[in-house]
Formats: sequence, C-alpha cells, structure tokens
Amino acid sequence: MSAKIIFLTMLAGTLVHVADAQEEKPEVKLTETEKIWISAYDDTTKALAWLFIKKRNIYTKNQKTMYFVLGASTAAIIGGGLWLENDLNSSPTASYDQTNYAGLLLMLAGTAGVLGSSVSLGASYIGLNPYTLKKYNRLIDLHKANKTLPQFYLKRMGMTPIPSKTSAPSEKPINKTATHEKYPWAFELAIRYAMDAEGFHFAPAVGIGFRKQLAEFWSLNTGYTFFQSPFTGSTDYTFNIHTLDVLGIHHFSSTQQKGFFAGGGLAFQLRNDEYYNFSKKKDLTLAYNFGYNFQVKLFEKKRNFAFDVKAFGPIFYDDTTEILSQLMAGVRYRFRDD
Repeated sequence: MSAKIIFLTMLAGTLVHVADAQEEKPEVKLTETEKIWISAYDDTTKALAWLFIKKRNIYTKNQKTMYFVLGASTAAIIGGGLWLENDLNSSPTASYDQTNYAGLLLMLAGTAGVLGSSVSLGASYIGLNPYTLKKYNRLIDLHKANKTLPQFYLKRMGMTPIPSKTSAPSEKPINKTATHEKYPWAFELAIRYAMDAEGFHFAPAVGIGFRKQLAEFWSLNTGYTFFQSPFTGSTDYTFNIHTLDVLGIHHFSSTQQKGFFAGGGLAFQLRNDEYYNFSKKKDLTLAYNFGYNFQVKLFEKKRNFAFDVKAFGPIFYDDTTEILSQLMAGVRYRFRDD
C-alpha cells in the first residue's frame, strides 16, 4: 500500500513539474550577429552595427578556412611521414631522390600549411578583438550617454568625430567597391639580396611579376627571379638560377597596401652550376613569401612598397637534399598609385 502511495506521489509531482514547464515562456537564443543588429536604433548605431557585422563575418569566415587548411596540412604531415617511412624501409639501398622521397615534399608542404594557417588564425583573432559583442555594447552605452565614439570606429564608419547626439554626424558614403575591382592587375619590380643553399653564393637578385587581388585578404602573385653569382669567369665557374613562381598571398590588412602578409605556392627553377656539373637542371619545388606592405609619398603620390623575404625549396640531386635552394630578402615596388 505504501509503495502505491509513493508511486502516485512521484507521478503527481512529475506531472505538476511538466505542466509548470509548459507554461513558462521558451528561451530565445540569439546569435551574436542578431544581438548586435537588434541593439541598433538610429543611423549611428545602425552604421556601427553594420561595421561590426561586416568585420566579424570577414574574420570568422577566414578562421573557418584556416581551420580547414590547418587540418588538411596536419593530415599531409602525418601522411607524408608514413609515406617517407615506407620509402626508407622499402630497400636497404634506397637512393635519396625525388621519387623515393616524395613523402618529404608532402611533409614540407604540410608544414608550410600549418605555419601559414597558424599565423593567419592568430592574426584573425587579433583583428576580431575590436569587434566583440562586449565592445559593441560599450559603444552603445557611450552613444546613449551622448559621448563621442572612439576615433578608431568613427573612421571605419565613415564619420567625423562629432559627439553622437549634440549634432548629426557627418557621414561619408561608404565605398563598397572593392579595391580588386578598381585595380585588377598590378606590375611589380623587386630587388633582393640572395644566397644559395650552401651560403657560398651571395649576390643581388632581380625579380619582376604581376599580382591580382582575388578577395579582401587574398591575392595571386606570379613572378620571375634571376640570381647570378659573381663567381663567373674564365678561372671560376658559372652559377645562376632562373625561377618562375605562382603564390597565393594572405594579407592581414584588407587594404593590401599596409600590413603583414604571408603565402606560398609552386616554383619552377632552371639551374646552371658548373661546380656540380649542372646544365639547365630543372626542379619543381615550393615557394614561400612573407613580409610587410607600406606606403611612401613620392612626387605627391602614395607609392606601394614592401619589405619581403622569399625562398624556394627543397630540391634533390645525387644523395643530397637542399631544404632551401635559394633564400633572399629585399624591397618590392608595386606600380600602382592608390
């Protein structure tokens, strides 16, 4: 009898709890983008909300892409390591060449991807920091208190620093035309100081190329580089490298005129080296490029320059692997006045 009473009491309590839960209003969960937008109530806050949503979408989209690259690159390192181990154990007399050591190339490509995506993710989190929901709410509170918004946000909203409610802000039309639509291609000239893998040959290297802006943070760069050693003559030997490369470059600033950049791609090298009896030795390898874009005002116009480091490798010959066949650093000039 007591067992039935206990059972009925528990059942009644459960039914009462369910009934109370049904009477409660369901909790509505909003995304951060929705929370930002519903807080806007006038022209200034709408412009601020649009800025935050736009910037957050750019950085979060880049993070998703870089997480995918990071995962694929990690898989390439693991796969390349297993492939290399299999090649090393395939034969006691396995030769050190491109065929048997293709796994090494996969590992190097994966390593470049991990490094590049890690740097890009770090930069994305830094870039996203000014556009958090917490900072947005603080700006809304400033605007409600009739205080001037920080210059950092006013500049990006296209407004002059006038107090929010004492007078109407002077708004400038936001230029939504992307830079890459106005300037689809640009010619570049580079002067760098280069060295070979062994650090024996040091000499200037001349480079020319073209670039196209693909998206707000990405560009496609192509180039030709000529590296000629000074040790060339009747008593010395000839050494020079011709290089064609294609790289994808990630810019950490959407303007692509100021700020850091990093990227990688493929390169084809034609090498003449009498010391190793190489005559027009052909190598397909990887290319790496990172540096900093900046502008200098010359002849009343802003000119686009960059300090950069560029490298190629690895290459294979005989029983040797050169991780970097060429390393160089210098200045690049872009023929575009924007």
